[in-house]
Amino acid sequence: MRSDDSNKLKKILEILLIFVAFFIINDIIEMAIRYFKERIALRSYMEKELDKRSSRDVSADSKSGAERRAELVEALLLKYGAKQVFTTGEEKFKLRRTYKYNGVYYRLSVSEIDGETFLIVNAADEDNYADVGIMEEVAAFSPELSDKELEREVRCLLEYEDY
Repeated sequence: MRSDDSNKLKKILEILLIFVAFFIINDIIEMAIRYFKERIALRSYMEKELDKRSSRDVSADSKSGAERRAELVEALLLKYGAKQVFTTGEEKFKLRRTYKYNGVYYRLSVSEIDGETFLIVNAADEDNYADVGIMEEVAAFSPELSDKELEREVRCLLEYEDY
């Protein structure tokens, strides 16, 4: 009789484990669905922001045109997964927004070199340096590049594709 009781207990435990596994799997599926819905909503929002920024009349001849192109590059950084982070340098030294992607901090600046305007991408991989705005120049490109060319520059910068 003991083996019958033992077999019944094993069967009950198996059934309980099946129910527990079902509920765990169900929760995981629900979390995954929620995650992907949020990612789709965020991507949709970023694409709308990108469309708004790129549809403006952008003249690369003016400083404000270059600033708008820099805003487009910042929107592209967000589109490809960079997160905006707050640094003390932004407030203290009036620096542009800082973005973090894969442990690297990025910040855009607009500079004029020999009478020509450039979008400069600065980067740092140390938290302390990035916080106070100490970054090195890693890329420079013309604000006259097309939207597709700017997007390719960002993709290459973030190593989505090779130069």
